[in-house]
This record gives sequence, C-alpha cells and structure tokens, in this order.
Amino acid sequence: MLDITKIPSFLVAPPHSEEEASGLAYLRSQSVLVSPFYGFKGSNCGLRTKYMADTQGYVMGAKSLAIGITHFHIWSAAKWAVESGQSKSDVFGVFESDVEFTSPSWKAELSDISNDLPDDWDMLYLGHCCTQPIEDNPKVSERLRKLIRGMGMHAYLFRYGAAEKLLDSNQRMWTSIDIQLVWDSFPRMNVFGVFPRLATQRGPFAE
Repeated sequence: MLDITKIPSFLVAPPHSEEEASGLAYLRSQSVLVSPFYGFKGSNCGLRTKYMADTQGYVMGAKSLAIGITHFHIWSAAKWAVESGQSKSDVFGVFESDVEFTSPSWKAELSDISNDLPDDWDMLYLGHCCTQPIEDNPKVSERLRKLIRGMGMHAYLFRYGAAEKLLDSNQRMWTSIDIQLVWDSFPRMNVFGVFPRLATQRGPFAE
C-alpha cells in the first residue's frame, strides 16, 4: 500500500520561480511530502546535444535538455539517499509544478490501486498522455495497466531498484525525456499507469 504522505517527493520547476512557489504550495496542501529540486534553468543553461531526435535533423533545445537532465539527477539523488542511509523509503515521487489532481480522494484511490501492483514494479505514472490505443497497454486491474507507451512526467513514482535502470538507459540525451523513456527505458522495466489518471496538468498542457 502506497501512502503518498510518507513518500519523499521532488518538485521539478525553475529554481526560485513563481512556478516553484505555487507548485510547492499546491502539493503541500495535498499533504504530499515534497521538496524543490534545484535543477538547470532552460533559459540560460546553454546545453546542447549532438544527437538528432528524428530523421529530419531536428535537435532538441536547451529547455528540453535541462528538464531531462533534472529528472536524471533526481534518480541519482534518490539512489544516493537510499545507499547512504539518508532515506528509509525506497519509493520516491516526482511532480512538475503545474500538476493538478483529478479527484479530492486521489490519495485514497492511489492507496487502493497500489495494492494491485506486482512486487517487481519499477515506475507508476499517476498522470500520463499518449497511451492510445489503450488496449496495447495490458490491463492488470480495473484501474491499473502495464504501460507499453505513455508520456508525461508531471506525476510519477519510482522505486530505488528502478533508479539504476533509469540512469543506465538514459546516458544519451536525444529527445524529450518522456519519449526517451518509452524507447530506451520501458523495455527494461515494469512500468504501470493509473486509468483514469489521478493527475493532469494545469494550463496549456491540460487534456
């Protein structure tokens, strides 16, 4: 059973920004045990990659790179926290600042849904997109499916055992991190999604 109020969680947002402040306030109002993670600012980090994201020669920009590397560093930080004895939890949460939960009872729903997770689960997407056709994602229970495809990094949980898999399979930054996971990480992992979603995104990314 997963209790989100006891799971150490990271907030992904530009450091010291309004987005960070509002995201923290919202998540803490939902009793999420969250702290901001100090990552790169896409606007001035100057990151570049030599890898093309498609056959037409598109190379992703600094903002997408910064987001991807921030998630990478979160996985690394969680791995260190467990191995150094700083964290007693082997499950971690990651939330983006524009996350919005779909139901007042989402915490209780998550707790119930998590009982259907297999013992060897690696990641659980509370929010996601681009899962169609839904039938391609095998059904585990009424609210849970194993994800063959699924994007969106705005609300997910991962286990300590998944951190090394994520770090090993994302050494080459070539496309947006959610797409990269589908291609490079999902085949090596047991990834699951909640249906209907427990979380979406406010603003232009809402579905």
